[in-house]
Amino acid sequence: MLIGIAVILLFLACYFEFNSPLYLFGITFGIMAIIFGFYAEDKKIKVSISYLVAALGVNIVQWLILVYIFYYIPFYVKLDFYIFLMGTLGITLFLVNQIRKKYLKSPENSGKPKIRMLKDKTKLIMLSVGVITIIGGLVGLITYYAPIFLYGITLGLMAFIYGYYHQDKKVNVSWNYAKAMGFLITLHGLYYYHGLP
Repeated sequence: MLIGIAVILLFLACYFEFNSPLYLFGITFGIMAIIFGFYAEDKKIKVSISYLVAALGVNIVQWLILVYIFYYIPFYVKLDFYIFLMGTLGITLFLVNQIRKKYLKSPENSGKPKIRMLKDKTKLIMLSVGVITIIGGLVGLITYYAPIFLYGITLGLMAFIYGYYHQDKKVNVSWNYAKAMGFLITLHGLYYYHGLP
């Protein structure tokens, strides 16, 4: 998770300095690293519906950025672009393999996690709203280069975290929940402090 945060800050600084969408793409690798760390238990990733929603959401954003660069900014279609393309393909295959092992290959797990998730509609809605908001914020950031969309991304992260810790019609307030929300609230404070438009 610390590596993910460092990667995000590094590529974010480069993005505002050079306005290259490839640096924005690099931010998604940092987000993916945070997701992997968030769901890591005993040196393994705990595959769940919420994990797959988050990871696949970021992976979809990665493909959208690559498609946007390929069709609308061909100037950046160079060696770095193809390296990122191979990395994104590798992440997609990795996630598909996790889905196959967790929900398609193991008969004892089939149906149960999905049914449990569908019963908690608030959890599913908040997770979906969070991912959609994050994707919308990233698309807006690519299109308009406006820092206001970074604020939208943090709102999406808050909605996702709220949904992740929502259980039995209430939020399971834990130390990890407090740390995640505290970090995002701190980002909001920095946003207002610097007076970004």
